[in-house]
Amino acid sequence: MGWRTPARAAVAAEAYQTLLQGRIVAIAGDEQNVANGTPAIIGDRLHRLSPGFAELAAATGAAVLPIYSELRPGGCIQITILPPLTWDAGRSHSEQVEQILRAYCGTLAEIWCQAPAVVVWEIMQRHLQLPRAEINAPLSQA
Repeated sequence: MGWRTPARAAVAAEAYQTLLQGRIVAIAGDEQNVANGTPAIIGDRLHRLSPGFAELAAATGAAVLPIYSELRPGGCIQITILPPLTWDAGRSHSEQVEQILRAYCGTLAEIWCQAPAVVVWEIMQRHLQLPRAEINAPLSQA
């Protein structure tokens, strides 16, 4: 498993260069990182996310567009692209990353409440196994 870190670093470096050129990078939802992840509350559960997408967005000024897909009646797949997340670019890099993560978690929580069928069963199962969190607790204390 030692290849993952260098591989991820190479992908992140390429994504960074692509974003600086004004092009688009598609990044799947960041995974749980129990050891080093940033605490993030989604719904009533404490997640620890790898904030790679937020780091790239803060470093390059790229827009973050939440996207999800849903299997509709009749077998059609509907892809929904939501408005870009917003954050204060005048803040420090770490504050920007935290704001982006907060906005991302808020968007996920809304999607999960409005359309729980879009959440893949395995993801929901892992979510329900996480510890409950105080919903009003600041992210840095989570």
